[in-house]
Amino acid sequence: MPKLLLPMGSFLESIAAPIVRKVLVSLGFGIVTFGVITTTLNQLLSIAQSNYSSITGIASSLLAIAGAGEAMGIIAAALVFRATFMSGKALRLVS
Repeated sequence: MPKLLLPMGSFLESIAAPIVRKVLVSLGFGIVTFGVITTTLNQLLSIAQSNYSSITGIASSLLAIAGAGEAMGIIAAALVFRATFMSGKALRLVS
């Protein structure tokens, strides 16, 4: 029995090692990509929020009537969804 297990173990190791290596590399790449995209989006959203809150007076009222806040929320949600989807592609969770 031990004579049979040793060749089978080395055979399974030679098959599993490249697969495990490939999975670990893609996970690392996906996590780094997600981190970079998330950080960038957070900074861009912070800049947009600070610029939007600095608007005063009649311009702010007109933007509120026009629904600029909701439009910016929709655009921000779309950007976050796209970033999540792209990092899913990097992780090979989505084709």
